[in-house]
Amino acid sequence: MAAFVDLLLSQRVPLLRSSDGFKELETLFCQTMRGFDIVKIERIQNKPLWDFFQFQKTQMKNSNNGRNVTEKLLFHGTDSKYVDVICYTNFDWRVCGVNGTVFGEGSYFARDAKYSHSYTGVSDVKSMFISRVLVGSYTKGHSSYRRPPSKDSGDINFFDSCVDDVTDPSIFVVFEKHQIYPEYLLQYKTTHPLVSMYGAAAVPAPKPVLAPKPAPRPAPQPTASVYRTSTPSIRTSASVSPPIPPSYRPSASVSPPSPPSYRPSTSSYRATPPFYQPSPRFAQPSPSPSPPPPSPKPKKNDTCAIA
Repeated sequence: MAAFVDLLLSQRVPLLRSSDGFKELETLFCQTMRGFDIVKIERIQNKPLWDFFQFQKTQMKNSNNGRNVTEKLLFHGTDSKYVDVICYTNFDWRVCGVNGTVFGEGSYFARDAKYSHSYTGVSDVKSMFISRVLVGSYTKGHSSYRRPPSKDSGDINFFDSCVDDVTDPSIFVVFEKHQIYPEYLLQYKTTHPLVSMYGAAAVPAPKPVLAPKPAPRPAPQPTASVYRTSTPSIRTSASVSPPIPPSYRPSASVSPPSPPSYRPSTSSYRATPPFYQPSPRFAQPSPSPSPPPPSPKPKKNDTCAIA
C-alpha cells in the first residue's frame, strides 16, 4: 500500500530526445561535460513537493517587498542509492549532503555539471539531478553556518542562501529544503575510458613532434675544369712571335685544344698578329700560318755595258 501511495506522489516521465526540453537540458549539461552519453532524462512529477516549493516562493517574495525571487536550474550529483528518496521526500543534507560542508551545513548545488559529477559515486550509470532552486539573496558561506547569516545582525531578516563567491557564484548552499524542487533526473555514462572525474577527457596530450632537421647540404666544391691548357710544345723566340694582343681572352672549353700543327721556323721574319677573333666555343685557336716572306725584287742586269 505504501509503495502504491509513493507511486502516486512521485512519478518520472521520460523526455523524448527530440523534444525541446531534452535538448535544452542536454546543452546545459554538455557545457562543462565531455566524453559522456546521456542515457535518459526524466521529469519528476511530485505534487506535494511542488506545492511546498510554490508556497515557499510566495513567502520569499513577500519578504522581499513583493520583488521576484531569483530562481536557478542547478546540478546536484548523488549516489544512485539516494535517487528514490530524493524523488519522494526532496533533498536532506543530513542524508544526501555528507560530502561537503565548506560553505555551510546545507544541500549543495552547482552551476556547472562537472562539479556535481564529482559526487555521483562509482556506478557505471551515474545520476545527477537538475533542480529548480530559489537562491534568493545570498552571501559568502562558511563551514560553521547551519543557516544563512542575518542581513542586519538581527533575528528576522536573513539571507536566503550561501555561495562560494558573491561576485561570480558557482556553488550554492540551501538550508531550507522547500526552496528546492528536484525537477529532472539525468542519468548518463562514460563514453571514453579515460574520462576524468572533472568531466574532461584525460587523454594524454600528444607529444610534440619535432620537425626533421634538414640534412646538411655540402658546401659546393669547385668542379675541376675539364679544360687544362697544355704546355706549348715549342718555344718561339721573342724576336719572332709577338705576344697575343690583350683584347684576346680564350674562354674555357669542354675539350682541350689540339696541339698546334704548325711549327714556325726561326727565320728572321716578323709574324703578323692573328686576323680573326676566336669563337667562344674554342679554347685556344691554332696560330695561323704566317705568309711567306716577300720575294726580293729582281735586280737590274749588270751585264749591260755602257757604250
